[in-house]
Amino acid sequence: MHDFFCTNPDDMHYAPLRERARYFKEDEKGVMMMSSASEELREEGRNKEREAVAERLLKKGKMSYEEIAEISSLTLEKVMTLAKMQPA
Repeated sequence: MHDFFCTNPDDMHYAPLRERARYFKEDEKGVMMMSSASEELREEGRNKEREAVAERLLKKGKMSYEEIAEISSLTLEKVMTLAKMQPA
């Protein structure tokens, strides 16, 4: 369990995990891979939040799909898809 809390690979006891952590923290390709994965996760989180905003606005039923798309920064097609998934 100790190794999972280490921020420095040199402090890790389990060699395979230490080397893999070193790759992702110190090797140029590993750092780029982790940066890309982190950005994908952030974007996924942003999209989920945008969808949640759109779903709340759809439930209110007071705005057009176009307005909801503009406010939520989603495409009109995505808002329409979310609207179809709303309970009647």
